[in-house]
Formats: sequence, C-alpha cells, structure tokens
Amino acid sequence: MPSPDSSMPKNITIGVAGHTQHGKTSLVKCLTGQGFPGDGPVSGKQTASSTPKIVHFKPGPHLQCAFIDIPGSHRFLKSAIRGLCGVDMAILVVAADDGLMPQTLEYLKIIDLLNIPNGLIILNKADLVDTELLEYAEMEIRDAADRTILAGKPVIPFSCINGTGKDALMATLIKQAETIRVKPVDRSFRLWIDHVNSFAGIGTVACGTIFSGSVRQDDLLQVLPLMKESKARSLEINHRKTETATAGQRVGINLPKISLQQIRRGMLLVNKDTVITGRCLNVNITATRLLKNRQRVRLHLGASVSTVMLILMENASL
Repeated sequence: MPSPDSSMPKNITIGVAGHTQHGKTSLVKCLTGQGFPGDGPVSGKQTASSTPKIVHFKPGPHLQCAFIDIPGSHRFLKSAIRGLCGVDMAILVVAADDGLMPQTLEYLKIIDLLNIPNGLIILNKADLVDTELLEYAEMEIRDAADRTILAGKPVIPFSCINGTGKDALMATLIKQAETIRVKPVDRSFRLWIDHVNSFAGIGTVACGTIFSGSVRQDDLLQVLPLMKESKARSLEINHRKTETATAGQRVGINLPKISLQQIRRGMLLVNKDTVITGRCLNVNITATRLLKNRQRVRLHLGASVSTVMLILMENASL
C-alpha cells in the first residue's frame, strides 16, 4: 500500500443523528458557520426531511470534513441508515431538556449495528436546564450507550446560545480524526449513490462518498445493477470543479448517456469491468428475534435497500 501524502488533507465523513428538533442543524451551523442546504426559517409546523444533507467544513489544513445530517423522524429510517452508511464518525445529538426519545435509541442501535468505530454524544441545548438536570441527562444517555459502540465515548454538553462546549467539541473532533483510518485509495473505485440530480445543459449528476479507489475526469464507469456504461464527464467537490477525487471525498459526477429515470439512490458506481454481479450473498447473522427459512427480509447494503429471501444453512460453519 502506498504511503499517504501527508501534505494532502484527510477526508472524513461525520454523520449527525438524533431525534427531530433536538438541534442537529443548529449544532452544525454553530460549529461550521453554515447550515445544511435548504434549511432556513420555517413557518408553521416544521417538517422533517427525508434526505440526508451535506455541509463541508475544513477545521485545519490537513483535515476536510463532510457533515451529513441524518433525518430525525422514524418515518425516514431507511434514509437514516443510508446516511450513516460508510461514515467515519457518528455524532449522536440529544436535547438536554427532552432527554432520550424513541428515535434516539433507534439511532444508537443503528450506529452500533453499523459498527461505526469513532463517535461522541452531544447534550444539546444545555443552556435550557440547570446543573442537576444536565447531570441526570448525561447519566441517562451514558446508561443507554452502555454495551454499544458508543460506550465510554465523550459526552459533551453544548449550547449554540452561549457557546458552551464548542471548543471541547472541536478539540474532540480533531483528536478522533487523527486516529481514523482513511478509506483505501489503492483499491478499485466504488461509490454508493445517495443523491441523484439533473441539471439543464449538464444532465444527470450522481453524488456520494467514495468508498475506495479514485476517479478521474473521463474515466469509464459502470452503474450497477443497471449494467449501464458511462464516463465521468466532469467532477465536482463542494461546488468546485476538479479533475480527480479519491476515497473519503464526497463528489458529484456528471454521467452522460444516463437519464434521471434510469438511475436512483442505492445504485453502485464502479470502474468498468471491475465487478462481477450475482444473485446470492453469504452472510453471518446476529438476530434478536427468530428467523425462519425462506423468510423475506430487508437488506441494507451500502446505500441500497432490497427485499431478499433468507435461506438458512444448517452447517453455517462449513
């Protein structure tokens, strides 16, 4: 494996998850100075977004972060799993005045099942509670995180109103980022598509985080399972044109000869002729409920969601 270039910034993605209206957007805006695209003053009843949103942030010369806003409503659990797929770090946001909510526990379980190795917990809106209630909220979330991958991770009281916890959060992010193992650059190009758009005069643009390898302008690409060939006519990172993008970076790729009706979220973008497709997948399953042979289950693989038939093998160790 080639040694990484220390002069190049490390690219990491950070999933920000939590119950609706627990302050994910305000947290990121306070930290980065910019809100998620499409966010703004809302009149009347606030509605939850079904699509993860992205904010880019460069806290230092050698670190480039992409914050992903994970939908906070139980109605969009599928999109939440897609948003957390492949992130390098997870931030679980809990409002100190509300405490644990059903969706808080759901996201804690998802983070644990996805085995996201780096993360922390934010006790948001700390300015709305007194010291005793803040200590109780911290004890409650630590108890819930016990025996999960977030057990023992930092719990940081935070307030966008008075700035409590901002410096501690920034220092913790940078410290954890230093230990993150970056996505492999020396492997074949893989990108799970999580956003698709079409622009007049440009055509179809597929967006996502590069899981491995790199892509250059004019590279021949293939969309799976569509089995349709195209090329990277142009690349864009954080609204800026670029000639190349590597593992860990979020990129938009203009795909000629691919219509918006043909492509969708959950498809896989790869180098041409580097992947052999199949209809069967061997897995080890850890289940909390009884599973039956030939039962239909939902499979989350990358950013894709499929209904599959489960065939139980009697000699699973063979």
